[in-house]
Amino acid sequence: LNPEQQEFMHRYGKWMDDFTEVIRLQKKDPYNEEYKDMMDKMTLQAGAFKPELAKHLEDKTFTLIYLESIKRVKNEI
Repeated sequence: LNPEQQEFMHRYGKWMDDFTEVIRLQKKDPYNEEYKDMMDKMTLQAGAFKPELAKHLEDKTFTLIYLESIKRVKNEI
């Protein structure tokens, strides 16, 4: 990955860690309003990543790495 892609993946990886934690919390207590608010915030953050992510996904190497990295989030869901 080039430096720009690496920096993006670092930020996105941090977001995935936080998102995974919110998913775990919601699974334990699905009616907790605080967790719902956290999920709403995380969803907005995900939307903010979309334009930059779309640009990076044009690179095949980046796409392979990205798809591997999101498997752990998919497993939590």
